[in-house]
Amino acid sequence: MSIKLFEKSWYHKLVKVVYGSTFYRLQANEINNLKLKNILIIGAGSGEIIKYLNPNVNYTLVEKSNIFHQLCLKQVVYTQSKNINLINGDFFEIKLKQNFDGVIFPFFLDLLNESEIKKTLQKTEFLLEKTGILLTLDFKSPSNFMESFHLKFLYFIFRLTDNIKAKNLPSLNLVNFKIMQEKDYKIGLFYKLQSRKYTIITNKV
Repeated sequence: MSIKLFEKSWYHKLVKVVYGSTFYRLQANEINNLKLKNILIIGAGSGEIIKYLNPNVNYTLVEKSNIFHQLCLKQVVYTQSKNINLINGDFFEIKLKQNFDGVIFPFFLDLLNESEIKKTLQKTEFLLEKTGILLTLDFKSPSNFMESFHLKFLYFIFRLTDNIKAKNLPSLNLVNFKIMQEKDYKIGLFYKLQSRKYTIITNKV
């Protein structure tokens, strides 16, 4: 039986060792800069990002891993956050009864194959307000051999331990969204973070 890497409580500690202490802070800064009031975050992970989020914004955080959900709960208690709704479940299966002015994917879409991404974006478009913003935070496409090797190694580990179907970074040329802003950051060893902010091309009725 393979080890479930995403179900191990020490995984977020490994992330900080490999990618540096600014890993979660940078992501939170990009979310805070959106200046939105009602945000959905898919793939909350260990909840480390909660410490850096704007406390005046309402958040709904979805996390499939039971162990990571418990870590998120601890972060909510630690930060005394009163405006965070935590949901333990699969984004494909849960039913959300409200719309959001922002949907965030922090290192989530890179774990999905093409059909899963299409399904995810269809649901996302349905959940966004007509002037809503989609923000993806993920790896940047590698520009040299070492970066390419690093990403291939990560995907190998994720497929081995978590049965991840994806093999490469998604292109994210989203059909019903247009890019409003794109930023790249250099963090840690052989690592680049890419932030992309999208808006829906055609407004909802």
